[in-house]
Amino acid sequence: MNAAVIYSSKYGTTKTCSEKIAKGLNNANLVDIKKVKGLDLSLYDTVIIGSSIRMGQINKKIKMFCEQNAEELIKKNLGLFICSGMEENINKDFNVNFEKKLLQNCTYKSWLGGEIDLKKAKGIDKIIVGMVIKMFENDGHKTYPKINEKNIEEFIKIMSNN
Repeated sequence: MNAAVIYSSKYGTTKTCSEKIAKGLNNANLVDIKKVKGLDLSLYDTVIIGSSIRMGQINKKIKMFCEQNAEELIKKNLGLFICSGMEENINKDFNVNFEKKLLQNCTYKSWLGGEIDLKKAKGIDKIIVGMVIKMFENDGHKTYPKINEKNIEEFIKIMSNN
């Protein structure tokens, strides 16, 4: 299988998930969308695209890449994933951020969890992360969001079998 895992990561969670997926798919080509110009999708049978969510939106470069390459992507064994701290809005997040034809033609889409690390956050993100942490504390949660290893394993399994 010739596979590419294309991602954008602000604080490292999506990168970590992408690395795990690439390794699970027998060392698929790992592509940071911020560092690549002109990716040749014809080289790949399987394409996996992942992004974090910030204020309900995926990374702009990922969104633009998907829009510009939609016709070719729908012909691939396509997987989509989102990393975020909250699973509750995942269906809305997919529907708002990915074209309908991508969602209808993808092999699998999944939420892979997220992490909260106040030390990594900067600027307005630091304020937002602080508010989320307080929300978890006020709701009596003892654990903060984290990467969902089970969902990553399931993602790899499904994408490997198609």
